Amino acid sequence: MKKSLIGAIIFSLLGSMPYVILYVYFDIPWAFLTCIIGLCTFIGYRLFKGKMNKESKGTVLYISIVATLIDTLFIIPSLLIINKNMGSIISILPILYKNSEFLLRLFRDLIIGLIFVIFSVHMIYKNNK
Repeated sequence: MKKSLIGAIIFSLLGSMPYVILYVYFDIPWAFLTCIIGLCTFIGYRLFKGKMNKESKGTVLYISIVATLIDTLFIIPSLLIINKNMGSIISILPILYKNSEFLLRLFRDLIIGLIFVIFSVHMIYKNNK
């Protein structure tokens, strides 16, 4: 595996922290914070000697989108379960996914987050030619 991919993955996890922490612990669902995921993924890619080309834009975009999906669909609901002492993640997660109000909020935030992460990666590459 290329070092640049490892850097992008590590930094995408770091960039996820503000979004996840504010969402779970402060009940602030600011999906626009996913822009930070795109920026951090790009920074990690470049710090680990990734080249700037069309392939790198796709790589950074793909990693950023996957990080946003994992954060929104698994990490945030799992941490909400832990934070509210609701029980076992494995038993409660399916119940949460059946709650239409929870799903509506989650998917609304996911769609907004994906729009912002795509926009941020596009703007980063547009401004760093």
